[in-house]
Amino acid sequence: MGSRRERGRRLQVWICLVGLTVGLASMWVGVTAVWADIPFVVVVLVVGVPLAFDVVKALLRRDAGVDLLAIATMATAAALGEWLVGAIIALMLSGGEALEEAATRRATSVLSALASRAPTVAHLLRGADMNAGTDDVAAEAVPIGALAVVLPQELCPIDGNVVSGHGSMDESFLTGEPYQISKGPGSAVLSGAVNGSAALTIRATKKASDSRYAQISAVLSQAEQQRPPMRRIADRLGIWYTLVAVALAVASWAVSGQPQRFLAVMVIATPCPLLIGIPVAIIGAIAVSARNGIIIKSPAILEQVSRCRTMLFDKTGTLTYGRPELTAILPTATVDADQLLGYAAALEDFSRHPLSSAIRTAADAAALPKPPVSHVEEHPGSGLQGTVGGHLVTITGRARAGFADPATVLPERAAGLECVILLDGQIAGLIRFRDTPRSDARSFVRHLGPRHAVTRTSSSAETPPTKSTISPATSASTPCMQESAPRASLPSSGRRHCERRRSFSGTASTMPRP
Repeated sequence: MGSRRERGRRLQVWICLVGLTVGLASMWVGVTAVWADIPFVVVVLVVGVPLAFDVVKALLRRDAGVDLLAIATMATAAALGEWLVGAIIALMLSGGEALEEAATRRATSVLSALASRAPTVAHLLRGADMNAGTDDVAAEAVPIGALAVVLPQELCPIDGNVVSGHGSMDESFLTGEPYQISKGPGSAVLSGAVNGSAALTIRATKKASDSRYAQISAVLSQAEQQRPPMRRIADRLGIWYTLVAVALAVASWAVSGQPQRFLAVMVIATPCPLLIGIPVAIIGAIAVSARNGIIIKSPAILEQVSRCRTMLFDKTGTLTYGRPELTAILPTATVDADQLLGYAAALEDFSRHPLSSAIRTAADAAALPKPPVSHVEEHPGSGLQGTVGGHLVTITGRARAGFADPATVLPERAAGLECVILLDGQIAGLIRFRDTPRSDARSFVRHLGPRHAVTRTSSSAETPPTKSTISPATSASTPCMQESAPRASLPSSGRRHCERRRSFSGTASTMPRP
């Protein structure tokens, strides 16, 4: 459908096409020049005048570009009675504007998809369980602490914790991780996640306006509102290009004594191919990127990326294959390796973290039994905790293990990823992983300097041990944005963009576990 502005631009293009078609057909059949010019006059007045007002507004904002020259050429053509020339310029100008609007809409379609997919209805329980019945209310009206049931294959309407029921949810639309996350009593659920085949009773922990889904929508909406305008190549010359073109046109008129020479120079100087060509190229780039799994939220970045000097990468799945493998299990004297892995695998069944799949795979390969799990809690950047077989098990990182000097009971840091396992509040061991760098990651990062003048690269949302593995393979990425939550990436990269030209590249957000 498009916005009102885009629909207006499309209407202008159709008016130009119809007017030019009627006018040229009239000239071909021999209609007198006075009558044949009428369609061209209509085009210039109906399309050209509104475009002229837009250019004047931009000029008052000191944002005039090559459109100013096009409007000046159109006005000159009208003054000299060359209405066909004016109509053609109007078509080029309105066509370029329409294509720019289409490119912007196409690039921001992800925001529309989020809005159309937002959960709207919650089934509130009238009592302690479903036997008492439910009332359907708007998701925005669900108070904190209320009990609601999420039926099979429904969108979860609120952020909360599972009170009863066992099942799974697909959170890939929110986290980017293509996993079915097991859910049981105590597990956290996210609004917008797709429930599996079992009904779950959840207790709301946040209002709909404060939910993860609402935060993601707000961040994208903010990025949309702060999006810089597209700038065509000739626009960078702005008013100076227009003044030079007018000066040359005046000189031509003065030398020849014919005002038509003034118009000829103005027409030649108007970069009509750029008015159409650049938006077409941008739309093509957005389409090709989408087919390759790349989302471009702002078409302006395609014109600005060549000036970026710092690249920020979300390492997992971008510079690496995103398939971490378990490499070592280092238990303390209190437990053996199989017991430690079994406890961790049982708890990781309820996690969305990328490392959870590696732990589950290793446990399944060893055919280890998994004790029953309850009261699961997971907080981004803090770790995973739950009751496993009657023991309180925590999976976290060294910095959050709760000990003044974890090195006294743990081996020294090594290259790669790691997580610390706590059993009933005491360190029970360490599990190490390795996420293999992509085969072309080294050459890709190294070519950024000589080919694209990139002076600095950084990998985000990862812990220092990860960097010691990835950096040598990828030409020494600089630590940046360590241990940050996924939704912090956009604002952080925005702040860095203010300091220096930077670009952020990465897969969908993951949940860092230090």
